[in-house]
Amino acid sequence: MDEYGFVQGIVLAVASTEELDLDDIAQFKGDQQTGFATVKIKGGQNGLAQALSIIVKPLASQDWVTDVAHYQISATVATPPRPVVSTTTTAVSTWKSSFKLTLSLVRVYDFYANQLKGQGYESDEMTTSRLQMVGKFSLYDDSSANLTVKQRPGTTMYDVILVRKHAQ
Repeated sequence: MDEYGFVQGIVLAVASTEELDLDDIAQFKGDQQTGFATVKIKGGQNGLAQALSIIVKPLASQDWVTDVAHYQISATVATPPRPVVSTTTTAVSTWKSSFKLTLSLVRVYDFYANQLKGQGYESDEMTTSRLQMVGKFSLYDDSSANLTVKQRPGTTMYDVILVRKHAQ
């Protein structure tokens, strides 16, 4: 657990064109319906990577793929408020919000960036300074969003501005 009360977890996905024998590295319970396994590897990520390389070694590299997703879990729910629409035109909407929160600037930015990603936006660019983070996001239809999160100096006050430009 980090200083903010978060625990980081990792999900590893393995896909193959041929059936893999994972019995050497994982145990699936007979009554388990979720598809999750208990991993029996020691040595953290390096040990898991080594074990997986043994399992997929007989396969050509184009016949299998892996991906990793990182996630965070918190015992306490600290959700920044959602901005309210302050101005809207047919092409542009601007949302603003100011609030006090004990989370770090990065955590506040990540919250809003993840909200955009959940709506299908992709992160194109992100710049950061000591008290400000700015992200540019785009959608498949050429809509865009600019997210600015500012922390007021010496406080836990944040100002969030989200400007969405809708495709014409």
